[in-house]
Amino acid sequence: SVTTVGALNAGSITSGFGAIDVGADAISTTGTVTAGGLTGSSDVTITLVSTEDVDFSIDPGADTALTGFQIDFGAEDDTAVSGDNLQYGLYLNNLSSGTDVTEAADALLFLENNDADDPVNVGISFGAGAAGTDFTDGISFAAANVTREIVLENGEAIIGQAADTITFEDDDGTDYATLTATALTITGDLAITGGNITSALTTDSTLTS
Repeated sequence: SVTTVGALNAGSITSGFGAIDVGADAISTTGTVTAGGLTGSSDVTITLVSTEDVDFSIDPGADTALTGFQIDFGAEDDTAVSGDNLQYGLYLNNLSSGTDVTEAADALLFLENNDADDPVNVGISFGAGAAGTDFTDGISFAAANVTREIVLENGEAIIGQAADTITFEDDDGTDYATLTATALTITGDLAITGGNITSALTTDSTLTS
């Protein structure tokens, strides 16, 4: 067996080779790595410079069932034993730049359809899993400090900044309705087209038709 060689500056390693163990040394290449699988025995870290990114490209072709990227995550957390241990299937973190500028990232998750022929059926879909409850909450903003929770297609917003209060805002930032536990306050007319008001009604001013 060969245990030590000098620098190999040319040639190739053909098929039929066994495992190559470089220990703690690095394997460097500017070419393409082709592999049937990748297995890590410890944390895997990919570090890129400011002008590099990672692209995954796949075209399944017509009428082919395929998931482009899948993470199988076996989360298990008994909160009665050690409290709530944070477990995330996918975690996107905006790092601190150390400089106060206008904004950080434009988005941590960005979905776009560049197929001019066909629409994407659903932007974000929650699937039916095993028996029982699949998701305790669908989408939660509870731990974050946001300005507007949901912005609609034409710029209108649904806001929940105050406790037990939901505010509806038009596209120029004007609040036109506020819903609390005790009252619905609107700035315009209230039109009821579905029939009669069937519950008890107490008015503080004159009703006109």
